[in-house]
Amino acid sequence: MKYLMIRIFQAGGLAYYYLFVGPRGHGRPRSARSWDAQYRTGHWDNFESMDEMPRYAVIASYIRNYGAALSVLDVGCGYGRLVKELHASSFARYVGIDLSSEAIARANSSDYPNASFSIADFTTWTTDAKFDIIVLNDTLYYAEHPVAVLDRYFAMLADGGSIIVGMFRHRNTMVIWKDIARRFAFAHSIEVRNGKGELTDIRVLVRTPPPQLASSGA
Repeated sequence: MKYLMIRIFQAGGLAYYYLFVGPRGHGRPRSARSWDAQYRTGHWDNFESMDEMPRYAVIASYIRNYGAALSVLDVGCGYGRLVKELHASSFARYVGIDLSSEAIARANSSDYPNASFSIADFTTWTTDAKFDIIVLNDTLYYAEHPVAVLDRYFAMLADGGSIIVGMFRHRNTMVIWKDIARRFAFAHSIEVRNGKGELTDIRVLVRTPPPQLASSGA
């Protein structure tokens, strides 16, 4: 009975979010405990599947396009799936942060060159360091106030730097994208369809609109 009541409460909370909170552009935070449980049971091991390859390949290509010897911040890095797509020559420094201690422990056990991983709440984490590229891949919609959090990370960009945001497409993310468009410019935009037919929108954000915005599909 207790388990049933918990499930009913969770379902009610989810329904409330999608009906009233999500449509207003708010994200849906999750606890470190829930993330740890999912990483511990292998729930996110599907990131290694062929279905997930396209979006990681696109983000890695964006990063490599900016040149070599970059400083990269991966916000919500999980166990370091993105850094596996990057050749070591693509960056001089790679910093990954994630709320899950399970994910960070796994990332640190891999010993990637020039890479470091730390446990952190991405909605409050800050640093005096500057980065050429900041990535929020399937991360931003876990912030209660996505645009406000995004604005904080723009303050961590080096001159000429960009933020790459990827979000799995559903009703809530389309609202978040509209809110982001009111505040920032899209230097490039692409939609990536995985083997299951699911879409992820990936966009490169800059503060000042470039001379010509580009958009394409894959």
